[in-house]
Amino acid sequence: MIAALNAQELGKRILVSFDDLPRDLANAVLAIEDKRFFEHRGIDFIGILRALRENIKQGEIVQGGSTITQQLVKDVFLTRQTLWRKLKEAYLALILELKLRKEEIFTLYCNEIYLGQSGRFSIQGLGQAARDYFGKDISQLILSEAALLAGLIQGPNRYSPYKNRDQAIARRNTVLDAMVEMGAIAKAQAEEAKSEGLKLAPPRKSADETGMPYFIDYVKEYLDKIVGADEMARISYRIYTTIDVQLQQAAHQAVTTQLKKLDEVFAKQNVPPGPLQAALVALDVRTGEVLAMVGGRSYADSQLNRATDANRQMGSAFKPFVYAAAFNEGRFTPVSRILDAPKVFYSQGEEYAPGNYGNGYSNREVTLREALVRSLNIVTVDLAQQAGLYRIAEIAERAGLPRPPLVPSIALGASQATPLEVASAYASFANGGLPVAPRPVRLIHSAGSESSYWNSFSLSPEQTRSRRVFSPQIAYLMTDIMKAVINEGTAASVRALGFNKPAAGKTGTSHDGWFVGYTPALVCVVWVGFDDNRELGLTGAQSALPIWVELRKKAIAIRPELGRDDFPVPGGITFAQIDPVTGLLASEYCLKTRKQAFISGTEPKAFCSSERHSIDIIVDSEEPEIPDRPTETGKAPSIWDN
Repeated sequence: MIAALNAQELGKRILVSFDDLPRDLANAVLAIEDKRFFEHRGIDFIGILRALRENIKQGEIVQGGSTITQQLVKDVFLTRQTLWRKLKEAYLALILELKLRKEEIFTLYCNEIYLGQSGRFSIQGLGQAARDYFGKDISQLILSEAALLAGLIQGPNRYSPYKNRDQAIARRNTVLDAMVEMGAIAKAQAEEAKSEGLKLAPPRKSADETGMPYFIDYVKEYLDKIVGADEMARISYRIYTTIDVQLQQAAHQAVTTQLKKLDEVFAKQNVPPGPLQAALVALDVRTGEVLAMVGGRSYADSQLNRATDANRQMGSAFKPFVYAAAFNEGRFTPVSRILDAPKVFYSQGEEYAPGNYGNGYSNREVTLREALVRSLNIVTVDLAQQAGLYRIAEIAERAGLPRPPLVPSIALGASQATPLEVASAYASFANGGLPVAPRPVRLIHSAGSESSYWNSFSLSPEQTRSRRVFSPQIAYLMTDIMKAVINEGTAASVRALGFNKPAAGKTGTSHDGWFVGYTPALVCVVWVGFDDNRELGLTGAQSALPIWVELRKKAIAIRPELGRDDFPVPGGITFAQIDPVTGLLASEYCLKTRKQAFISGTEPKAFCSSERHSIDIIVDSEEPEIPDRPTETGKAPSIWDN
């Protein structure tokens, strides 16, 4: 279990029955909290007088007169500490004693009491306390351990054995003495238990240390929409989530490691460590199940979940949807060519003059495959104009992205999206063109109601799928090109960093850094940037890509099936050996050739007949990404002004 949700609080709880409680533990709780519990009817007037006498004797409040029933009422039903509340506490305790047996009240109390913290989560109940403090099931506790847990009830933080070992031992010994006084154990047993040292379980890695609270917040929001907040508060539910705990730990570690490295880079620029943030989402491409989610570098410092709530410009990570829309339109293939040269575009009477990075141009016609692999801006905007901006907006929206405005700059990622939306949209490429709705929950089981609707609640893949975004053939064409992005293009550092399994992806550089990579089973999005939207100054390959590589390598070690298969080739796909420069079928004149996928019937029919030629059209794999931020000579990039 990763969390127990109770109103706005997060806790961990293992429920126990009365029969589960060891005799020593039950006696320890009774001895120190309410010796006469099984004798009074909710209010112990003898106990009140005894506490009053002791407090007068000591000159301060050292004992309370509340019974276990009153403490349960206080913890469950009441909040503010006032005289009126004390009167209501007594009244409700009497009612509770009439409604429930003593054993039921005592069991509820043992499951409800607060017994300290485990990271950000509260430890609720003796069952969970036994697991967290001693790494044991409650039935395995020995006398000294039972006494220590009973002693924690009065002050879990004050008597924490991790923080205040001596005070915890002294409190344990007080409980043992109280048990002797009550007649629950012999004095010799108490002395033997006092002589034992504390054998504590090592503090468990808290969910905060794996970024889990971001995911838990997402689950809570999801449940409010699916089930409803009122329904969740009315009935007890057991929620089975989709998170893979090992992948989550690997994701958090990958983010933490890379941000520390980048902190060192920015430290040289007098940027203090901490402001730089990152987000990560990993989805199952077939079901949309969220397997890992990191919403920031530290939940304790910032609860903003950047994976679900931070809308940021996608930069070139949006370009695949431009090319998919163009191929879907029917007039373009991966070897269609467009001039790569400076050009001014017009939209609604206004000029738009983007540029390639560094204003570098080949000044020749390049294939669309080359344009996406090299992330060429001019060609992409030209293609968007020819294919139709409304077609691009429609494809993007069907894939799960917010519908972008119909302006030329959308081709270069001027519109905004969250990492979760981007992951969901890219899953369409890996899933044969079918959209996938992200979901963090597999099953919701309502306690004590086998016939309940929510008892059988489960979101199947069919429920998450709406209409197809594009055909399986278009999806495969895009995957084939984005495999080249990783093998030889702007994301070639994926291979240089040691990931050699089949994968496709795209870098993105705006104010921030993006990398989206996917395999046949898993899509993972990484975003790196500043919350205040300042310029990152690093490419997606330099900032986000290393996180993706680190996670994917660990993911395959954890779950080998995630890297076993290559992308399946759907029917209706034909491969041809082509000349990468002209886009025609390769002939004896071509010094370099390339195997290229086509939708059957759209492959070139003519052979290259030019004189022997060889033009290097792909960036070297050891070069950094060709950043894809559009620029204009002499002034700031116009895309950021739109």
